[in-house]
Amino acid sequence: MKSSNFIESFYSQLKHILRKEVPPVTLAILIFPALVAMITLIPSLRPGPYFLELVVVSYLTSFVFIEYPMRNNKLFSLHLSYRMTLYVLVLFNMILYVLAYNYLGLPGVPVFLGSGLIALLFGPRLGAFSAVYQGIVMAYVAGMSIRSFAWLVAVGALTAFLLREVFYRSTVAKTALYTSLVNIGWYALNRIGVRLEPVFSEALIAALNPLICSVILIGLLPYVEITSRIYSNIGLTELGNLSHPLLKLLSMKAPGTYYHSVLMANIAEMAAESIGANPVLARTASYYHDVGKVKRPEYFSENQSGAENPHEKLSPWVSNLVLNEHVKYGVELARKYRLPLLVEDVVLQHHGTRPKLYFLHKARELDASVNDAEFRYPGVKPQFKESGIIMLADSVEAAVRSIEKPRMSRIREVVEDIVNAVYNERELDESGLTLKDLELIIEAFTKTLSSMYHERVSYPDLEGKESTLIASERNDNGNGSKR
Repeated sequence: MKSSNFIESFYSQLKHILRKEVPPVTLAILIFPALVAMITLIPSLRPGPYFLELVVVSYLTSFVFIEYPMRNNKLFSLHLSYRMTLYVLVLFNMILYVLAYNYLGLPGVPVFLGSGLIALLFGPRLGAFSAVYQGIVMAYVAGMSIRSFAWLVAVGALTAFLLREVFYRSTVAKTALYTSLVNIGWYALNRIGVRLEPVFSEALIAALNPLICSVILIGLLPYVEITSRIYSNIGLTELGNLSHPLLKLLSMKAPGTYYHSVLMANIAEMAAESIGANPVLARTASYYHDVGKVKRPEYFSENQSGAENPHEKLSPWVSNLVLNEHVKYGVELARKYRLPLLVEDVVLQHHGTRPKLYFLHKARELDASVNDAEFRYPGVKPQFKESGIIMLADSVEAAVRSIEKPRMSRIREVVEDIVNAVYNERELDESGLTLKDLELIIEAFTKTLSSMYHERVSYPDLEGKESTLIASERNDNGNGSKR
């Protein structure tokens, strides 16, 4: 009887375990190293003498050189797409590496392409770590060759380092030239190390390999970006050239918002540079942060141009819904146009969960029991530094623009008040911004806004043609001096 109860209990527990859903991240972590090991069987489809050892090493090294760097990068916890894209790229690289090694030898392994793709999309750190992991696996493919491992890791790490701050495609081509020279050097050292003379055909492959890889990399990168919505600095730079259809729509439908976004991009970029964040992401995301206002632009003050404010005819509750809508519609547009995931995040996060105080006060005049939670934005708090900077820049730019006499001291006072208010509201708790970062951001905001909104020199009210010329000169060069 006891035995029967034990069996039933064990069976019920087993069914419970089998029915339990396995998180996709856990499933990916378990499957990925095994797939890498299986790829090494190409093209013979026969396991080599070190295959079982390779499977174990693949699991161990993937935790060190793939999982650990991902866990220290917050973006991988925000979007599953980051993890899956990295896995797919590593698997893609391993297929190319194994095929190239079998048909072209070690000089033909496309390390520049493999490490370059990962470095451009995820940064040099992950590019270098993935190069080490791929080098370890390929060392087993090459018959436990330490020389092969050293070559692949050195070229891969160098590629990741050289591509750490690339904003133009031409830079990728230049980097390929440097890598080509290193490739030839490593090939010569390998041949000399085993007391063999270099073979011309192999040396030619080693020289041409990075150059051909750079062409493929430049052509392949946009497809990876559009598919994964993870953009390199090259892709972000292209999105930020103001010719994107969505920005053109914003400039036509909501010109005031467009102008505000362009000004905001300047101060967000400077602030990002001052704290070591990504200035290209800060600038590009600033352009798109308010695209949701194209739906009802007349309900936002920057687009009213002195016209009657439609909110005066609405209840504060309806006005609250209208303001919320621009965030939700902005996210829809970001997905429709396949903007980067981080830009979509900024659209959702740039107001965080801040209250709309003006409409909250209006509502409380009608009903004193109104809860402030009803008049908060529906987004989430900023989850990374660039998003936090854009939240601050959004409020700061609008406030400073309304200052009657924008002296530097007055601008700094307004900037400090706004940054302190947002910080005290705890909207920046999840952004990763430190108090030191906020001090540097305040300094950057003040300098940039002071140059943009400096106080103008007053001129005498002259009559006739002369006053027109003086006014024209003042508008042209800002100081009234003749050129």
